Amino acid sequence: MVQPLYNGKSYTIGWKHIPALVLLALGSHTALAQPSNDYETLIREMTINGIVENPASTPIMGRRDTIALQYACKTTDDKRMPFLFSVTLTAEKSGLRRTETINASSVKYTGLPEDTYLFTVFSYAPGQWKTEPKIIRFTVNTANAPKRVRPVPQPENEENDSTLQKQKDSLSKAMPSDSSLPWVPIATTAGVLALAGGVYYAIRKNKPKSVPLPIQTHDNISANSSKDIMNSTEEKNQQLMTENAQLRAELAALRGQIDAMQVRGDELYKRNKELEDSIDKISKNKNELEELQKQKDELFAMVIHDMKNPAGLIKGLVELLRSYDLSASEQGEVLDDLVETSRKIVALSQEVCKVMALESGHMNLNYETTSVENIIQLVARRNESAAKLKSMGIMLEIPSDLPEVHLDVNKIEDVVDNLVNNAIKYSHNGGKIRIRAYKQDKEMVVEVSDNGLGLSEEDIKNAFQRGAKLSARPTAGELSSGLGLWLVKRIVEEHKGRVWVRSSLGRGSTFAFQLPIEPPR
Repeated sequence: MVQPLYNGKSYTIGWKHIPALVLLALGSHTALAQPSNDYETLIREMTINGIVENPASTPIMGRRDTIALQYACKTTDDKRMPFLFSVTLTAEKSGLRRTETINASSVKYTGLPEDTYLFTVFSYAPGQWKTEPKIIRFTVNTANAPKRVRPVPQPENEENDSTLQKQKDSLSKAMPSDSSLPWVPIATTAGVLALAGGVYYAIRKNKPKSVPLPIQTHDNISANSSKDIMNSTEEKNQQLMTENAQLRAELAALRGQIDAMQVRGDELYKRNKELEDSIDKISKNKNELEELQKQKDELFAMVIHDMKNPAGLIKGLVELLRSYDLSASEQGEVLDDLVETSRKIVALSQEVCKVMALESGHMNLNYETTSVENIIQLVARRNESAAKLKSMGIMLEIPSDLPEVHLDVNKIEDVVDNLVNNAIKYSHNGGKIRIRAYKQDKEMVVEVSDNGLGLSEEDIKNAFQRGAKLSARPTAGELSSGLGLWLVKRIVEEHKGRVWVRSSLGRGSTFAFQLPIEPPR
C-alpha cells in the first residue's frame, strides 16, 4: 500500500479524510501549477518492534529488538527521474561503519551490538543530483531499553466500520441545523456530495486505499523506470560476475604457477645450500691440508736441521779416529762423543716416528690399571743421570693412599718423561725438579715443576703447538725438536684428560696434566 508522506508522517485514507480530499480536488490545480526542481529525502517512519517512535528522541532499544526505518524522496519533477538510496549505519564507540546503495525504501536491523548508532540516508540520481542526508540517532542498551509489546492488528472491516461510524458522528456534529443553514446553491452542494461519494466508491472498489500526494516515493516510481533500473543493474551485475569469474580463474592459474615456482625455488635453494656447504667443506679441508703440508714441511726441515749437526759431528769424530794416532784415553773420549751423538740422533728419530704415528689416525691405547707412583719413580730414575750432570735434584711428592688409574702405561711414561726432560733442559745448573701427584675429585693430577728460565705469555699460548719454538733455549745446548709438548697434549687428550702450564719469566714453570681415575667410555 502506498502511504503518502506529509511532514515526515504517514496517513491512511478513510472517511475522515473525505472533506480534505474534496478541498484538495477543488484546489489541486493551484498546487500543480507550481513546479519545482528541488529534491528532498524524508524519513517516513521509525518503529521498534512495530511501535512507532519519535526519531528526534534518540530512542533506546535492546539487542533482541528490531528497528525498522522507512524513507522516501520528495520531488515534484514531472520527469520522475530514476534514483537510488544510500544508507549508512555507523557505531559511534566501536567505529564500525556499513554503507549500502539500495533500491528499497526501508531497512530493518536486529541483533545489533550495544552502542550508539547514527543512521544516515540520502537519495541521488547517479551523475545528476543528490539530496541532503537525513540522520537519525538511536542507542542499543538492553539494560535501559523499555519493554515494547507489538500492537495487535484489528480486522480491516471492523476498523473501517468503526472509522466510518466516527466520521458520521463527527459530520453530524459539525453540520448545523436547518434553521441556521446559509444560502448555498443546490447544485454546488449536490456536486460536492457527489464528488465525495465518488471518491469513497473508488476507494472501496479499487484499493489500495490511498491518494497520492504530490510527493514521489520509491513505491510510486513509474514501472517502466524501475524496470529499466532493475534490468540495467542486473545486466551490470551479470557482467561483473562474469568478469569476476574470469579474474578468479586467472588468479587461480597464477597462484598455481607461483606455487610451482615456489616449490622449484625451494628445491633450487636447498641444492644451492648443499653446494655451498660442500664448497665450504672442501675449502676447509683444502686449508687444513695446506696447513698440514706446511707443518710437515717445517717439521722435516726442523728434523733435518737438528740431525745435520750431530751427523756432521759423527763424521768428524770418525775421521779423527782414522787420521791421527790417538792414545787409548783420547780414543775413549772420542767414542763417548760418538755414543752421545748417536743417542741424540736415535732419540730424534724416535720422536719423529711418534709424530708420524699420531698423524696417521686415531691413537691405539692399551689400557690397564696401574699406579701412577710406579710410573713417576721409573721416569725419575731414568733421568737421574742427566740431572746429576747439571747438579740437579729430583724431588717426589706422592701420597701413600694414591689410587690406581686406568691408563696406557707406555704412553703416560712418555708424557712424564717429556715433562721431566724439559725441566732439566731449561733449568740452570744446581736447579731443583719436583714431581707431584695427587687426587682431585675423580681425577688424577700430575705436576712437574722447575725453577728454570720460565715462559713468556706468548710462549704459554703456543707451548703445546706442534713444532713450536719457544723463546727459551736449553741451558746446556741440549737437542729440542719442539714436538715433545705437542705429543704430551695428544696423549693426554686421547685419555680424555687435559694439560696446562703455569709459568713466569725467570721464575720457573709448572707443567701439569690430569686423567680420569675411572676408565673413560
